[in-house]
Amino acid sequence: MKTIKNSIVVLFASLIIASCNKVEVDTPVFEVQVDSLSYQVGEIVNFKFTGDADQITFYSGEVLNDYNFKDGRVEEVLALNTSFLTAVRYGLSGGQVDLLSVWVSSNFNGNYTIEDVKAAEWKNNVSKNFILAPRTMDDNASANYVPSGVLDIKSEAEDGKPLYLAFRYKKDAGGKQRNWFMRNVSVNAVTGLGNHSLFDGSTFNLVYDNSFVASADKNSTITSGGVITLRSPTSLDPVAAEVWAISPPISIQSSDLGPDKGVPVKGFTNLKVDDYKHTYTKEGVYTATFVASNSNSYGESKVIKQVTVTVTN
Repeated sequence: MKTIKNSIVVLFASLIIASCNKVEVDTPVFEVQVDSLSYQVGEIVNFKFTGDADQITFYSGEVLNDYNFKDGRVEEVLALNTSFLTAVRYGLSGGQVDLLSVWVSSNFNGNYTIEDVKAAEWKNNVSKNFILAPRTMDDNASANYVPSGVLDIKSEAEDGKPLYLAFRYKKDAGGKQRNWFMRNVSVNAVTGLGNHSLFDGSTFNLVYDNSFVASADKNSTITSGGVITLRSPTSLDPVAAEVWAISPPISIQSSDLGPDKGVPVKGFTNLKVDDYKHTYTKEGVYTATFVASNSNSYGESKVIKQVTVTVTN
């Protein structure tokens, strides 16, 4: 029993000694200065240090290296900027004038059959906001295609559902066909990281209604270069006929990119560092951040130093 009591005394004494010997972490004495607050694109910015720290980490303030996003970055789709070029040719005399329209849907199920297309709810309120080739046009030379203008269609999307963009060619019974051409189809997702092209016309899918019975009747085309041609054969002039060109799904979901990472400037084993040089490649206003920290087995102490610089062309 005496031995156990002695052990307890020794253990208690050891804890007291360890507590007394605990080394507090010194707060780093660290400052950052620059020669100027304005720089040109491509000019070296020299961040000069006074003081020191065990570790120094740098955030330039640029995208993906921004201290404001050190705990995580969720990238949202801000806009879906959509544009294309159109032309129309053949059948100018007596051709149906309202063959082509533009549609969007958030409940199309992604099965490219006429039954599934008809089952979905499609809205053509965007159609009036695009410029289509005039009904008097009879030309599909590349230089003469008509720009649609750029329209943000993000407002047409529903949360948690993909959006689909479609061109519909609908000919009435007795209507005379014309050939409609779409090229340079572009849907760009605008985010804080810039614009991202989602797809072009080559990824669209053709869907014919049941008027197109014979394979030879299905004469619309999509080329590898992204040119979409919608039309119907003259043999179908007596009947109503419909063909769609429908995009892949367009997602507006946010993306979790994780935290922005800083650039190590100095570590425990490195000698004192007097400065750090960085070059900005784009104009803008940047808040450069240096995180200086001291640490030991008992904890960590750090200071944050920031310098805002303006970069111009």
